[in-house]
Amino acid sequence: MAEVLSKRGYDVDLVSNFEVNKKELQEKMGVDLSKVKMVAWYERSYSKLSPKTKKYDLMINISFMDHLPSYAKRSIYYVHFPTPIKTTLLGFIKYDKILPFLRKFLIIPEIQSGVSPIDDVYTRGGRWLDKENTIVFSNTPKNFVLILRIFVEQLSLTSLKMISFGSPNASVRVDDRYIDYNFNVGVFRLKVKSNGQNPAIKIFIDEDTRSNGFGLVSMAVRNFRFILWNYLKRYMPRYEMALYGSSSYKPGEGLDTYELFLANSEFTKYWTKKYLDKEAKILYPPIDVHEFKPGRKRNIILSVGRFFVGGHSKKQDILLSGFKTMVDKKLIDRTWELHFVGGVAGGKEHTDYLNKIREDAKGYKVYFHLFLPFEDLKKLYSKAKIYWHATGYGEDKGRDPITFEHFGITVVEAMAAGAVPVVFNGGGLTETVSKESGAVWNSQGELIKITRRLTEDKVLLERLSRGAVKRSRFFSKKKFEKEFLKYVEK
Repeated sequence: MAEVLSKRGYDVDLVSNFEVNKKELQEKMGVDLSKVKMVAWYERSYSKLSPKTKKYDLMINISFMDHLPSYAKRSIYYVHFPTPIKTTLLGFIKYDKILPFLRKFLIIPEIQSGVSPIDDVYTRGGRWLDKENTIVFSNTPKNFVLILRIFVEQLSLTSLKMISFGSPNASVRVDDRYIDYNFNVGVFRLKVKSNGQNPAIKIFIDEDTRSNGFGLVSMAVRNFRFILWNYLKRYMPRYEMALYGSSSYKPGEGLDTYELFLANSEFTKYWTKKYLDKEAKILYPPIDVHEFKPGRKRNIILSVGRFFVGGHSKKQDILLSGFKTMVDKKLIDRTWELHFVGGVAGGKEHTDYLNKIREDAKGYKVYFHLFLPFEDLKKLYSKAKIYWHATGYGEDKGRDPITFEHFGITVVEAMAAGAVPVVFNGGGLTETVSKESGAVWNSQGELIKITRRLTEDKVLLERLSRGAVKRSRFFSKKKFEKEFLKYVEK
């Protein structure tokens, strides 16, 4: 969206809640953001965020589960998938009574600049530090002790001396500092004296943070009101998020500030009306279909998606079980291979899920490509004859529609490369795949039956492969650009 608008001549801000490297984003997503300005809004309170929208002619909200009220001249809400709005007595007590009290009682830290989430360091939930970083603490006593634990990749006394502190509205003094070699962190004990305002603590790094990473592992104020905030953060994360003001008893009031709702599929459109009582127009996501081309095909069944449990899991375990059944019962030629591509979500339960699948796949022609580079993925797409997708299988659409595939971008990418999609019959996948371009299944038995027919009927496979390429063009970037600009300019 940002790329399309900037190329049309609009001044575009691409907003995130932490600083984003534009070059890395362009490379990862394959977009041209040369004319786009990257903007970071660190605050989480709607009372602080909404006024920032006032200067814009058009505000487009594409955040998942975010009902931010917009004060822009015009506003569009692009729905990935909606969540139900529940107005109950308990909700009233929570949002209108308990949370306002806690906001004034608890010591709550709020990141304002410099830091971004850590994904791959043992300090799960930690944050990388930049050259200059600011954290504001609300409701603190006039004098308090703040303890910061800072991870350093190349830890030394010299690196420790490169870390300093300050504040524009408080006195900050380093009372003690030492190295905890067990965890590769420097520990800093600060004495803070505020002047009655919410103290803004600045962390300065006088070293190249690209060659030596510094991560804020934890922060602690020696006060019961901070301990209680930390308890909510760890054990009641929804309450902790709501403390910043980004939740309301009446979220519909925020939604009412948007004039146009767009949905990424008919499936999402239906649930937007049911959950939010908003009529949405369809705007399918843009797929760069011309990036993918059929190549010399091999006996490969491909499935692409992250390994994780819960939510709209990709159900790789179901697909593996189906493949093993076909091999064991000799329903498929032994030259056929099953390839899984994807990353793995952070957390032991997700890693355990991946490891179990890998263990169960031993002895079969099953291959795992974790965090595969995009160019290599394109080659694999071009070689695959069949594409499997199982999201939504075994789930209850009426109770948990969010567990279904809302659109299915990887399915369209595979189709563009001539892989015939065999996908679960639910969610947005039924819109993506037509009878002329692939097949849908309702049970593992149907998945096996359809796949077996495709492996034995070369004429059918080739006909559906051509149909898949043709169907994929319906979801092209060019079509997206045309439809999107039509809505914007109207």
